Amino acid sequence: MDFELLSIVAFFTLVAFLLWRDRKKIEFKHGIVIRKMQRGGEVLDNLVKRRERFFRILGDIGVIAAIITAFAGTALLIIFPIFRQTPSIAPVLPTVSNYQYPGPIVSVPIWYWLIAVFVIMVTHETMHAIMTRLAGIGIKNYGFIFFLVLPIGAFVDPDMKKIARLKLTQKLRIYAAGSFGNFMTALVVIALFFSSVWINNNIIEGVGVKFENTVEETPARDVNLNGVIYEVDGVSIKTQAELRDVLNKTEPGKGIKILTTAGEFELTTIESPYFANMSYLGIENTKTDYRYKLGMFAGGVVPDALIGSIVFWYGLLSWLFVLSLGIAIVNLLPMKPLDGGLIFEEFAKKYFGKFGKQLTKIASVFIAMLLIFNLFILHLLKYLLSLVV
Repeated sequence: MDFELLSIVAFFTLVAFLLWRDRKKIEFKHGIVIRKMQRGGEVLDNLVKRRERFFRILGDIGVIAAIITAFAGTALLIIFPIFRQTPSIAPVLPTVSNYQYPGPIVSVPIWYWLIAVFVIMVTHETMHAIMTRLAGIGIKNYGFIFFLVLPIGAFVDPDMKKIARLKLTQKLRIYAAGSFGNFMTALVVIALFFSSVWINNNIIEGVGVKFENTVEETPARDVNLNGVIYEVDGVSIKTQAELRDVLNKTEPGKGIKILTTAGEFELTTIESPYFANMSYLGIENTKTDYRYKLGMFAGGVVPDALIGSIVFWYGLLSWLFVLSLGIAIVNLLPMKPLDGGLIFEEFAKKYFGKFGKQLTKIASVFIAMLLIFNLFILHLLKYLLSLVV
């Protein structure tokens, strides 16, 4: 059992224990666990009171963003199938990382999924709560939703009867707030990503490519290639990407000169068994050799554990951005019970009166059909067509 799987088991065990400890405060039905909480309301109230004008402006911006996103998201659902099928996203455990879900599903490493979903849930529901309190509506409670021990959502529980009596602008702020919070999360993630890149580039640098072993009956084994590669045919090599780029541009069968920390090696490349028309040396388990750039550690080798942490951080930020943006867009589609459906219904009732609710049902069915077509039917049609052709 590797460390990643062990950490996942430990996490779910801890969640199960906490839920069992608070079993008198949870609701359980058909595998769905709802944990309600009531603390923290005073902090939220004080925040809203101190920054009332700021949150009012923020709410108005959120409404504008929600309306634009609703139109753009619907257009994408109609246009996207022309270019490619809309993929679904699902978490995957480390032991089944090679497992392929049926259909066009993108697998997300489970730790990325858990952290990203938690951040998205908290920001989404907190923004709903802020705009609800801004409108003077109390929140009965809030909490998290689990499927058994897997976190799948969060919620705030305001007085919906009082919300129904609010002015249109107040209701729109509340409905748009959650997804707008996810948009803001995506912007923060972008800032964190580029600042992290800047910091890393100023602290560490790649100085070559190291490898663990060579493959039998390959050029690297024939010339006993060893050491850290730092130049190929006069081209400086500092990272794996640079080595891969040089080999991709080198025709198989060409003689090249490689400089490593162990000396100079001349060999003739062969075609890669993995990529057509790409040169292959025959080295395995390659890694960029990173060194510190600053202070007393300058020139020292950067531990693999630190590089692994940096890679994990970049991966987490990437998935947090994708999931935040994706969830915000989907949630603003004009389909009930999504927030976008609630926004659509308010406009429909305002401009079409009693026919507004019926129009909302029609829009909801239309969007639901588009989603089903994009996620499932289109894939099936393409598969059946491939059998015929």
